[in-house]
Amino acid sequence: MPEDVAEQPRAVSEREWGLTKGSDVIMPQDAHEDTREKFYRHLFGGQSGLLALFSGVRMPDGDVDKTSTRYFDYPASIGDALAHATKESDAGREVWHCAHLLTGKRRIKENAAPVITLWGDLDGAEIPNDTLLPTGVVGSSPGRFHCYWRLSEEIPPELAEDLNKRLAAVVGADPSGFDLTQLLRVPGTVNYKYPDRPVVKSLGLDGSRSYTPREMDEALPKSEKSQEPQSRDTSGEPPVVLAESALPVWRGEDPKLKEDGEPDKSATLVKIGRVLYDAGATRAAIVDALAERDEALGWRKYTDRPDADARYHEIMDELQSNGRNTKLKLGNDSNDSTDSEFRELRELPDPERFPVEVFPSSASRLVREAAASIGCPVDFLAVGALASMSAAIGDTRKILIKKGWTEGAAVYAMIVGDPASKKSPALYEAMRPVLMRQLSLKAEYDRQREEYEIALARCDKDDEKPEKPVMGRTYVDDTTVEKLADILKENQRGVALIKDELSGWLGSMDQYKQGGKGGDRQKWLQIHTNRPISVDRKSSEEPTIIPRPFVSIFGGIQPEVLPDFGKDRGDGLLDRFVGAYPEPMSGRWTDNELSDEAREGYKALIEALYRLEPAEYDGDEFASCVDMSAEGKAVFVREYNRLHEELEAPGFPQRLRPVYGKLEGYLARFALILAMARRAEARSTGGATMERVGREDVEGAAALIYYFKNHARRVYTGLYADSTVDNLAADIRSFLIDKEYIWEGTASELHSALNSEYKPARPEDLAKSVRAIVKRSPLLRFENLKRTETRRAFRLTLENAVIAVSAVMPSADDPEPEARRESVRESW
Repeated sequence: MPEDVAEQPRAVSEREWGLTKGSDVIMPQDAHEDTREKFYRHLFGGQSGLLALFSGVRMPDGDVDKTSTRYFDYPASIGDALAHATKESDAGREVWHCAHLLTGKRRIKENAAPVITLWGDLDGAEIPNDTLLPTGVVGSSPGRFHCYWRLSEEIPPELAEDLNKRLAAVVGADPSGFDLTQLLRVPGTVNYKYPDRPVVKSLGLDGSRSYTPREMDEALPKSEKSQEPQSRDTSGEPPVVLAESALPVWRGEDPKLKEDGEPDKSATLVKIGRVLYDAGATRAAIVDALAERDEALGWRKYTDRPDADARYHEIMDELQSNGRNTKLKLGNDSNDSTDSEFRELRELPDPERFPVEVFPSSASRLVREAAASIGCPVDFLAVGALASMSAAIGDTRKILIKKGWTEGAAVYAMIVGDPASKKSPALYEAMRPVLMRQLSLKAEYDRQREEYEIALARCDKDDEKPEKPVMGRTYVDDTTVEKLADILKENQRGVALIKDELSGWLGSMDQYKQGGKGGDRQKWLQIHTNRPISVDRKSSEEPTIIPRPFVSIFGGIQPEVLPDFGKDRGDGLLDRFVGAYPEPMSGRWTDNELSDEAREGYKALIEALYRLEPAEYDGDEFASCVDMSAEGKAVFVREYNRLHEELEAPGFPQRLRPVYGKLEGYLARFALILAMARRAEARSTGGATMERVGREDVEGAAALIYYFKNHARRVYTGLYADSTVDNLAADIRSFLIDKEYIWEGTASELHSALNSEYKPARPEDLAKSVRAIVKRSPLLRFENLKRTETRRAFRLTLENAVIAVSAVMPSADDPEPEARRESVRESW
C-alpha cells in the first residue's frame, strides 16, 4: 500500500460496489435469509464470544429512548440473534450491533474481544478508493454506508481502536465512530431515523481479500497528539458545599447508566441537579451549574441546542416537583455493607436493581411499561413475571444438572412493600395471563358440565354413565393442603398460588388441626422440592398421593409483618422464598400507560409456555429433561462455586446460611425458566427451537441470584429487626415536629436532646439506629454537614413537611415570612 494513501481518493458508488464485487456478494435480505449469517462470518471469522444487539425507540427529538441490550453466544446462537433483531425492527425499534465480539455482558471496553475486522461509519462520505477498498459494505440508508475492512489475523482491541481512528481520518468516516463498543446498524432492519424508513442493506462482501495489520499500520498516518481527545477539567467547584458522597456525582464519576452500560446523560444531569438542590442551591445556581457540567463532562446533551437554557430549567422544575431526595447515603460512611454489620443484620443494605434485561424482550417490555404505568418499583412486576413464566412451564420440564440431580421450574417468591406501595396492582398485572387463562378454562368447564348434565339426564339406569368433566386450573388463592391435593391430582401440570398478603396464607396453616399443629408447613417444604406428598382424610380410607406436586407461589407482604412470616422459621419454609424488597417510591400521578402491544406480547409468551407438553411413558406423564450446553455447564459450575465460596467465608452471617444454601437450586431453576421462555419467544418469530440451557441462560440466572442475594439481606434485616425500632422512629418524628421539622447537630447533641426510652445508651449507636430508620422511611432524610476538626454534624429532616414548607417558602423580601411558615405548619 503506498504511503500517500490519503491523497486523491476515488469514490465507488453503491451500484458499482454491488456489481463489481463478485466473490461473495450479499443480496437484499428478503432474497436470502441466511446471508446475514454470512455477513457476521465475514466480521468475526472463526471467533467465539458475545454478540451484543442494542435497540431503542426513536423519539421525536431524535434521541433514542427505551433502550435494551441483548447478548447472544456467537456463533452458537446467531439464529436467535437474527430473530431478535428482526422482531425488534418489526416492532418499530432501531437495531444496532456492537462492531466486535465481547467477553462479558456489558458493552464496555474492558470486555472487548480481539478484533479481526475494522469498521467505519462513513456518515455521508463516499466509499474510498481501491487502495483502501473495504471488504464489506452496508447501506445504512441511501447514500450512507458502514464499511468493514477484514484483517488477516486477530489483533488486540486497543490496537484495533487506534487503527480505526487513523482509518476514519483517511476515509472521512465519522470521527466519533472509531472507538471500541461502537454500534453499527444490523442488515435487514429498518432505519427509523428517516421518514421513508429505508431498510439497511448488505451491499457486498469480498471474501477474497484481507489486510494484514502491518499493512494498515504502515500505510495509515499516525495520530497527531492534537487529534487525541482532550482531557477535560471536571474538578470545578460546585456552587454549594456538597457532602463527600455527592462529590462523585458532581464530577460525573457516579452517572446513571442505560441498559447497555453507557451513561444516561439526561438522567445524570438530573442526578447532579438533585445533589445541588438537596444542598440548598438556588435555581439560578443550579441552572448555571448544569450548563457547566454538560460542557465540562463532554456530554453536550443540550449545550449546542437553542433551547438549552429552557432544558436546564425543566430539570430544575422536575426537582422542585418531586421534592427533596429521601435516599441519600451517609457521606463517607464506608461501613454500610461490611460483614460485621450483616452478621447482626441491623441495617438495610441498599437494594440492587432487578436485571430485567435477562428476560425475553416481551417480558422485559411488559415489566418496564407496567411499572411506569402503575407507579411502582420495577421489581414488583419483574418478580411477578418470573413467577408467571414458572407457573406456565409447570411440571413439563426439568433441567438436568448431573446424574441424580434435576430441578424443576417452581419458585416461591414474595415482594415486600408498604400497604400503599401498589403491590396488588403489580401482582395482578404480572399474573394476568395466568388469571385470564383460568377464566377461559372455567368457561370451557361450564360448557362441558352443561353437556354432561344433559347426557346424564338422558341415560337409562343400565347405560354407561358419561364421564364427569374436570375443571382445568392454573392458580389457587385460598385453599387447604387437602383441597390442593385434589386439585393437583386432576391438574398434574401444577398451579400457581397467588396471595395478595402471604401473612394470611401462613396464618391459615394448620388452623383446622387439633391444637393448631399439623403438617401443612411440612407439605409445602416437600412441594418446593417436587417430592411426593401424601394427604390423609378422616372421610377417606385411602390417602391422596401426589407423586410430583408442582406449585409456584407469588405474593406480597408488608415490612412490619416480616417477623410474623418468620415464626417457626426453624423448619426452613421462609428460606425457600426469594424476595424483592425495593426502596419505597413516590406515589405521585403518572401519565404513563401500558401499551396494548406490551400486554399482548407478554400474554403470547405465557401462552406459548402453557403449550409445552410433558413426556409420556406407559400412560403416565413426566417432565422432560433439558440438558445444559457445555458452555452453560461451565458457567453453572463457576457460579455454584462462587456461591459456596461466599457462604463458607469466615464471618458470613449465620442467619443467611440456609437462604444461600437454597440459591444453588434456584440458579438451575432460573436458568431453566429463562431458556424455555427464550425458546418460546424465538419459536414465535421462526427462530431456533432446540431445547437446551445455554450460557446466556445461566448467566442470566446468575444475575438473578446476585439480585436475590442482596434482597435476602434486606428481607432478613426486616425479619430480625429489633422491636424497638418503630418506637424510636415515632419518638424521632415527634422530636422533629417540635424542632420545626429540621434539626442539626452531632450524635452526642442528639442523644442529649432526644427524650426517648428506646434510644441506645451510646450516641454512636443512636446515630446508627437513626441511619437504619432513615433507610426504611421515605419521610426522613439524613444529611452530613461540612466536617471540621472538632465537630462532625448532620441534619435530620422530616421530609413531607419540608416539601410543603419549601413550596411556599418566602423570599428574603417577603413582608410576612413567619406568617407563611406558620400557615404551613398548621396544615401538618
